[in-house]
Amino acid sequence: MLTLTNDRLSLGPRLTAARERAGFTQDDVAVLLGQPRPVVSNWEHGTRRPNSAQLAKLAVIYRIPLDELIGRTQEHARPDFERLLFRDAGARLDPSAKFQIQRFLSFLDAYGHLLDAIDAAPGMMRSPLSLREGFLSKDDIRRKAEEARRFFRLGDGPVGDLWTLADLSGVTVYQAPLGTDLRGTVSGAFLPHDRVGFSIVVNSQTTPGRRQFTLAHELAHALFHGDHIYVGYLGRRKLAERFANEFAAEFLVPIQSLRSVVETLGLAKVEDAEVVVYLQRLFRVSYAMMLVRLEVANLSPDADIARLRGVQPVQLAQRLGYPIEADEWGQDPDRWGLGRFPPRFLQLLRRALADQKITVGGAASMTGLAQEDIEEFLAERPTSPEEQEEFQYLRESA
Repeated sequence: MLTLTNDRLSLGPRLTAARERAGFTQDDVAVLLGQPRPVVSNWEHGTRRPNSAQLAKLAVIYRIPLDELIGRTQEHARPDFERLLFRDAGARLDPSAKFQIQRFLSFLDAYGHLLDAIDAAPGMMRSPLSLREGFLSKDDIRRKAEEARRFFRLGDGPVGDLWTLADLSGVTVYQAPLGTDLRGTVSGAFLPHDRVGFSIVVNSQTTPGRRQFTLAHELAHALFHGDHIYVGYLGRRKLAERFANEFAAEFLVPIQSLRSVVETLGLAKVEDAEVVVYLQRLFRVSYAMMLVRLEVANLSPDADIARLRGVQPVQLAQRLGYPIEADEWGQDPDRWGLGRFPPRFLQLLRRALADQKITVGGAASMTGLAQEDIEEFLAERPTSPEEQEEFQYLRESA
């Protein structure tokens, strides 16, 4: 008969509670740790104990300090963001994607601590625009998109860099690899973080055009629905999600703006794929979305839409001489590095490091990157001779 120590008996229930609070199954944890599921079960029943490295990994997976997990320090109440996100996503998050959501939430917690450490204000905490019940017709949504454009001072043309626009407006945007199959995963999510403010995660394993649409979709929740968590995925039928989809389309490609551009090109209808590619890149949306907007605007007949759908837009854009981003061909999560984090966070992180409010090791822990990456981030590089020459030339021409 196996005799259990008090340590094992007390650790097991804490592991179970932490896992359940985080929204993981034993199978999920087994996959993430590369262990058989019975091993995880034995840990929770107290018949075996995880080693130090395994405990450290469990603490990361469960988004809980290691000392709190093993009972050295008292447990602290925290919002059940992960449970709510996982519940809303249904079965669309595999163990790896769940872990990436946990990394996103850990980043937000770390960001909140950073704001406290340097006494900086949070981002947007309340929706700046209102949405009344009963006003959700297509004309109503078009008016809301126009209202949002006025809020951002965009005018009628293409949005441009929506990521920086969101950041400057106080909305934190983080990118995480959540899977490539849009029918089986999540494209993005919105949550109101209690310390950071309105926060968005976008699936980085989708194309640039799809990411732009996802961000606009989640921004709709920030602007109009800021008091709830929302998870977006293909085919979602909830009223708020349908509103966000239609808002994103009109916000990114206003019908009147699209018609004006097509008229400027001297065209009555768009029949050529080359023109669709031009419009797609002008408005920074996907080729598929531009086809839909042309159809909605009655600028391309159904027969032309059917033919244009057979085009490979990236290959065509390359042949036409457009600059092609690497992730238009395929998404590589390992390439993102610091690029997954919002600009304001990186600015405040640099400031905190310069003021010695945190260490390089602390910054590495906060971002999940190596210390060498943080040191590279801090490195000062002199202005190139070409940049100095250009500055002098422009200065003399002013």
